[in-house]
Amino acid sequence: MNDLIWMVDIVLVVVQTFIVALILREYLDTGFTPVGRLLITAAFLFLVQSIVLLSSYYYWWAIRNTDYHVAVPLLASTLLSLIGLYMLYRISKL
Repeated sequence: MNDLIWMVDIVLVVVQTFIVALILREYLDTGFTPVGRLLITAAFLFLVQSIVLLSSYYYWWAIRNTDYHVAVPLLASTLLSLIGLYMLYRISKL
């Protein structure tokens, strides 16, 4: 069960990284106006966050072999982050 929770965490972070890449692509189309630069910077920071999360989740699961006491709160945090980024993506498509 522990491995399943960590695998779900990792899959959700991969999905989050994909959504952030889509957001970054949308914002690159806005050009380099002052607002566009701010949005590109924010999307790039989200992308860095996703990559850090992915590497740290793998570290906690594969190397440290932590149990569900760590995995479940991180799963909840990842789900909330994924929902927020999906909402940001939907807003960027307007």
